[in-house]
Amino acid sequence: MGFLRRNPVYLIRTENEFCSKFNISELDFIHTISFPCFVVEMLLLEEELTIVETLSEMGFHLFEEKSESIDLSFYGKDGLNYWRTFLFLSEGEVERLSSLAPGEKAPELAFGVSESVRNFLRQPAAIEINGKKFDLSQGPLIMGILNVTPDSFYGGSRVQTLEKAIERARIMVEDGADILDVGGQSTRPGSEMISAEEELKRVIPVIKELKKAFEVPISVDTFYPEVAGKALEAGASLVNDVFGFRFSGMVEFLAQERVPAVLMHMKGDSPKTMQENPYYSDVIAEISAFFNERIDNFEKVGGDVEKLILDPGIGFGKRYEDNLEIIGNLNTFKVFGRPILVGHSRKSFIGIALKGLPPEERLEGTLSAGAIAILYGANILRVHDVKEAKRAADLAFEIKKKGAKC
Repeated sequence: MGFLRRNPVYLIRTENEFCSKFNISELDFIHTISFPCFVVEMLLLEEELTIVETLSEMGFHLFEEKSESIDLSFYGKDGLNYWRTFLFLSEGEVERLSSLAPGEKAPELAFGVSESVRNFLRQPAAIEINGKKFDLSQGPLIMGILNVTPDSFYGGSRVQTLEKAIERARIMVEDGADILDVGGQSTRPGSEMISAEEELKRVIPVIKELKKAFEVPISVDTFYPEVAGKALEAGASLVNDVFGFRFSGMVEFLAQERVPAVLMHMKGDSPKTMQENPYYSDVIAEISAFFNERIDNFEKVGGDVEKLILDPGIGFGKRYEDNLEIIGNLNTFKVFGRPILVGHSRKSFIGIALKGLPPEERLEGTLSAGAIAILYGANILRVHDVKEAKRAADLAFEIKKKGAKC
């Protein structure tokens, strides 16, 4: 896949966001295309600037700006110069660029942009979980949260006996859950990690019983490869990893098992420290670069990219304003061509926006954020309240189908 041959990072931006950064009247060439237009933002290192010359020679309109303000701290590239290159495409040029193929007129970098545009324009791919194929072009999926923990941030999600876990799951399935996500340790901000042994004791009995009782796919929420392995043996068919495959041995394990997996962005080393003054100069660029790096690593050890689901990590090392910006720019992540999962349910940014409401009073805010996320490109919502979330998401999707311009 051309785009997945890393840097540059490609972002799809709207013309309105671009206009807020630059004075359009100063860019004479912009008058040769009519607005609204399609804008591709590229973050380039010096050795990648050949793409600018190539695309210019092919007749595309570009604007280039040197920038040192991009925070890609996890890349270990702080202090390096980046160039922001904006590629402006009219409707006809979008079609021409998206049809490029490798060859003399379309070197690898240009082909990478072409593939990003194709991914952005196409309907989301289907995802197969446990032999069941979900066509994401027909509507969003709802992942129900089943926390077998004593300390998750929302008390209404905690179930500490096997019987209560199965009953909670039964209600979620009846309410329309497409996936059940079982978690054995809290990843709320400030939480302490528990051992893999303790996590196994909590999740394996529940997964075994869920597998017997229901036909819906079961996900295990873990960053330990040993827990993921035992969970798959017990009946799980998807791994949801908040560490983004960074925990020792996880990326190799998932590549070998070839099961669907959620790749989530979290800034910081652990949930305990992730909310200690997180900072981004461009949160969307940094998450995109993180996905670039982690997908590349996954491919290098033999992983199948078609198995991946991407989660930008709402609330995981994010400020209030970062969470809002992520939801409003979910479409940016469509350049990867993978389903997008959003885990926003009852989280603190909703409480802040609604003047300090506690988790128990954040249902309406959760439904609003989920509906907006669907309009902006989310394919899967991970939620506590399945029935309500499903109804709101289905309505949002119907509005989107009829022409919502998001």
